[in-house]
Amino acid sequence: MGCKLSGSALMMGDEVLEVNEGCTGIRSFQTSLMLSLFLGEFLFLGLFSRIVTIILGIVLAGALNVVRTVTLTKIYFDFGPESFDRFHDLVGYIAFVFSAAGLFGVAIVFARIERLFKQI
Repeated sequence: MGCKLSGSALMMGDEVLEVNEGCTGIRSFQTSLMLSLFLGEFLFLGLFSRIVTIILGIVLAGALNVVRTVTLTKIYFDFGPESFDRFHDLVGYIAFVFSAAGLFGVAIVFARIERLFKQI
């Protein structure tokens, strides 16, 4: 059984999942951008490291947003709207934590590399 897209709604059999507005996915992009800027300043990263950190943060947020969307869609169609409502925020928070942790890890690596090159 396939899933059909109609405007902002996904239809599978008798079930319809409608996306009414941007939610945690949009906020994750904004948060990732602000966290990238903060880490660049906090860790005294150079220009190149800051730009790469921002780009990787946005890519990571986008990839995790896709995973979040697929996960929530699967929950909705497999377990129903009640489960979807129960897990919506939790899945968004988990995606944010992974995104922030990955971004923090990248920024720390860049900071250590820059400090290593300053010592040489």
